[in-house]
Amino acid sequence: MMVECPQCGTADLLDEESFGGRSKLQVECTKCGHLYLARAAVPLEEPAGGAKKPKEIRHTGLTTVVEIRTRLPEGKKVALVVMKGPARGTVLPITKPEVILGRVDADLVIPDTQISGKHCTLEIRDTAAILRDLGSTNGIFVGAEQVKTARLEHLSEFRIGATTLMFTVTDAE
Repeated sequence: MMVECPQCGTADLLDEESFGGRSKLQVECTKCGHLYLARAAVPLEEPAGGAKKPKEIRHTGLTTVVEIRTRLPEGKKVALVVMKGPARGTVLPITKPEVILGRVDADLVIPDTQISGKHCTLEIRDTAAILRDLGSTNGIFVGAEQVKTARLEHLSEFRIGATTLMFTVTDAE
C-alpha cells in the first residue's frame, strides 16, 4: 500500500505484512525522517488478550517501519522550560509519557491566552519526544515553520501561542 508523509508529501510503498496483525504502525519518512502513523488498508484483528508486541523494527526495502512505545527515560528528568511568554522562567516537569499542553483542562497548563484549551500533545519516547497539534487555533511553530507534528530532542525549542518552550532531558539527581 502507498502511504504519504504528512510533513513533506513523499509517497512510500509499505508492505502490508509489516502491520503484523496491527491496525496501525509508526512509519519514518524516507525523505525527511518525519514519524507518522500509517493505518492498515483493511482493519486487522488485534492480538488476543490485547497483548502488545515489544518494540519492533522492520525494513521493507522502501521504508523503515518502527513501532515505538511512549515511555519516560530511566534515570532522567524530562521537563519543558518556558523561555518566552507570560510564564517565562517556569519549569514544567513531565511525569508521565504522554501529556496534553494547553491553557485549561490540560496536564501541563500554560497561562497564555493565545494557547488553546487543549493545544497539543507531547509523547515522550525515551530521550526524544513527538509533539502533535490537537487542531489548535494558533498552531505549533518550530523555528519560523508551522508544523502539525515535530520530533524534539534535548534542547529543542517550539512555540505555542506567545510561549516558547524548550524540551529538556537531564540526569536525575
